[in-house]
Amino acid sequence: MSRVMKRLMLKLRGRTSGQAMTEMVMVFPIFVLVMLVILKLFALVLVVQKAEIASAYAARKWMLEAHRSSQYMGADEGLKGKIRGTVSKFIGTSTLLGVNETNVYFTRTQVWTMVEVSVNVASPNVPILCIYKKEEVCDGYGDACNKGYAFMCGELEEGYGEEKDKKVFKGAVIRATKYVPVRDRPIKWSLPSV
Repeated sequence: MSRVMKRLMLKLRGRTSGQAMTEMVMVFPIFVLVMLVILKLFALVLVVQKAEIASAYAARKWMLEAHRSSQYMGADEGLKGKIRGTVSKFIGTSTLLGVNETNVYFTRTQVWTMVEVSVNVASPNVPILCIYKKEEVCDGYGDACNKGYAFMCGELEEGYGEEKDKKVFKGAVIRATKYVPVRDRPIKWSLPSV
């Protein structure tokens, strides 16, 4: 090796000894925390997209197969069950996504039927983000900040109904609503296959 190469190698070795270890110890936990928060946010976006797709499916299926006449309401109850099962299976339940429960609601009017898919998402409950009190963080930012803080930090709220004495984690409900016209004649509808 030439003298210049030896000098360059010695300089590089001397400059980097111990430095990488210090940087790893200091920066790696912050990197992991940022990655976890980003994963949770992308998981939430994924749930919103799945709710929109499921609501489009439910609305289309209901529009094409539901009956307008009251004498076929029993058949429509079976159709509701099929749609709810398919939507629940599509959205699924996952600890990563935080999905607790999926519901599909059908509200009939004379002209329109409102089909609503609601997905209950548990709070991510990230304690490191909740070091400061809500009043300090959201001072001057309004109700949206309060709701976001309550969702991220998993604040407790009073239970409902039979669980009135219990404290439950407050999550978020993602709703996707579609309005479909009421049809006179049902048409059998199925997903196209390849």
